[in-house]
Amino acid sequence: MATIKDVAKKAGVSIATVSYYINHKPVSEEKSVRIAAAIRDLNYVIQSPGRDLRTRKNRMIGIVFPNISDPYYEKIIQSIKVYLAQHNRLFSLIFSDNDPDYETQILQDFIGRKYAGILLYSCQPDHPQVFSMLQHSGIPFVLIDRKPEGSHYNYVSCDNYSLFHELTITSLRRIHVDPILICGPTSYSENQAACEGFTDASGSVKHTEPRIIVADAQSREEGFRIGMELCHIQQPPYILFSTSFLLAEGLLYAMRLNHINLDKDLFLTTAGDCEDDVFYNDPLIHKTSRPTFRIGETAARILLENIQSSQDFVPKSLTILGKTDSCNITESSFQPVPVLPSCIQLHMLAEEGYDLRTLTADFYAREHITVKITCVPPEQLYQAIDSELAHKSASFDILSFDMPYIADFAKREYLLPLDSLGNSFHIAGEKYVPGTLDPSCRYGGHYYALPHMSSTQLLFYRKDFFADESARHHFEKQYQVPLTIPVNWQQYNRISSFFTRAFNPHSPSSYGNATDFYYSSLSVCAFWNRLFASPNHPVHPVTRQLELTSPTAVKSLRILLDSIRSAFPDIHLHPMDCIRKLIDGEVCMVITFFNHAREIRHPSLFGKIGCAHIPGGAPVLGGWVHGINRYSRHPEEALRYIQWASSDHLAVPQAILSGQSPHLNAYHDYNLLSQYPWLSVALQAYNLAKTRQFVINSHGRNISARNVEYNLASEITRLADKTVAGHIPDDTEILQALTRIKNGLSVPTFSM
Repeated sequence: MATIKDVAKKAGVSIATVSYYINHKPVSEEKSVRIAAAIRDLNYVIQSPGRDLRTRKNRMIGIVFPNISDPYYEKIIQSIKVYLAQHNRLFSLIFSDNDPDYETQILQDFIGRKYAGILLYSCQPDHPQVFSMLQHSGIPFVLIDRKPEGSHYNYVSCDNYSLFHELTITSLRRIHVDPILICGPTSYSENQAACEGFTDASGSVKHTEPRIIVADAQSREEGFRIGMELCHIQQPPYILFSTSFLLAEGLLYAMRLNHINLDKDLFLTTAGDCEDDVFYNDPLIHKTSRPTFRIGETAARILLENIQSSQDFVPKSLTILGKTDSCNITESSFQPVPVLPSCIQLHMLAEEGYDLRTLTADFYAREHITVKITCVPPEQLYQAIDSELAHKSASFDILSFDMPYIADFAKREYLLPLDSLGNSFHIAGEKYVPGTLDPSCRYGGHYYALPHMSSTQLLFYRKDFFADESARHHFEKQYQVPLTIPVNWQQYNRISSFFTRAFNPHSPSSYGNATDFYYSSLSVCAFWNRLFASPNHPVHPVTRQLELTSPTAVKSLRILLDSIRSAFPDIHLHPMDCIRKLIDGEVCMVITFFNHAREIRHPSLFGKIGCAHIPGGAPVLGGWVHGINRYSRHPEEALRYIQWASSDHLAVPQAILSGQSPHLNAYHDYNLLSQYPWLSVALQAYNLAKTRQFVINSHGRNISARNVEYNLASEITRLADKTVAGHIPDDTEILQALTRIKNGLSVPTFSM
């Protein structure tokens, strides 16, 4: 194990200087950077003071588990607690929340406090340096269920290979339906063993085509996401095996939402949490018996034996077999269910990627109404609606469209006022996030739409880049200010430049940011959030006229173009591709609507990627709504659909699948916050968000909000493309572009 002397030698400083650094006494910035790098490279653990540490008589046991939401973990922890209490041992139990960086910090703290022993259910068995650190500390430790491949540490696990081998053989001999294994991450040895047992058993039975679906995490949300995909690519019946009870619960909810006949068409089995649990009785989720009590007790016993006889102790590796007796499946389990014919079919015109398409089975089962959805690219949707309804077409009953266009369609009488349908229309406005109902769904005192998608802009950034000691030192040396998350646009541009390798060869990222002008509306939003962050407000306080050619507007567009100089060269990336650049470490920051960030759901990314309000504190509200075609032949049924699509009943499943919901309860759900940690920041951002509603002062001309936005986007994009090509527009050219918009559209005003 590294010592303070080793750190001093590697950093090229004295032991006293290292001691000063550790105890937060003044040390020069240059030496601080070298010492921090040496501590990190040597895995040096800072020792904590105290009498117990000096005398090495600490009797505390440290316990680390991913969480307590899985009943399997809970029961292992309970058995550990009972065993340690019987042997008069105190313990400290901490949950890593599947964050590798946090788990490492917990272990370093245990080592620094010289705990007597450690029990670890690791979330990072593929990081051998962590276990090497534990071994070099000299503190006895026992791993539960997960260990690095090829290692020989103390280890206790359930025999998942035999468990899933027997379960698969038994099932395939009784029913001829191809089984599917939904498995947690295969970097975890217990899941890898389950896959091998399942595969070997399936290979021994002829005429089967088994499948393995690997989840990103062992959570209800991942199980639900997989279940929804499965329901849309494969018809029932299903034999599903799961390595986690949480995954099984998510799968079951997806089947329920798709109204699969759970008694007839589904056999769902999961690796259970204990033997002989007489209180557990769910006929829909069959559980194998895993010996949780023996696993926890055995791990605690081995640890105490190791502590008491550390000199001549031989590491032990034990696997304990569970039972499959409780899982009985027969051919009669699966019986065909008659499909009821639909009496009415609604037709909808929606955008590509329409996020409720996978949930419409729930609407059919509730209302006995089918929905046929025609999708077009978002950029073409406005024109498609205009072309259809200008001729009073009844081809589509329901229209999905971008929030800012409610006034356009209502003024042209394309939409049916929802409140004209009498008692059929009802709305609980207090359940929606701010801005999604008014003005996004109301015009002229009437509701013409209800929301089905809502989001706003957030800043996503690489926490590890901002925390890097070398980067912090060089930034402060260059700019004479600390490196912090940007709170205004000038700071954002400065930090973007610093993290761009063309301007800073030592940058950990190639580019400071990624810009998403994939849709025309996104380029306008990038301009709006800079424009309305200015203290010199560009909207006249009396006339509400947007002063588009004001010095403030010119400066705001200049700030946007300056940020593009430090951006990934392709500024027309899809927003989700920008997020992937962030995940890969190719860029340092991305500002986007938070529903595009849903790929940052893997726990291993939470320690690397942070979230904050955008610089300037003026994000733009985005979203989509449903309206009813005034000429629809089925307005009552169409209203039932859009009320279903906007109900809080769908808030959680919609947030799992698309990373957003227009309903408040999705932002207070603990399990969702563990999947999408930025939802709490997003809820605060809604209260700051500006809408994209336009009021047109056209002097009698019929100018649509879409034309305003499209022309503004065209000018912004033209200037941005010139900037990427190296031809930086000056303020005169920017003013000329804004003047063309003002003259061509007779000056739009902005509704606040």
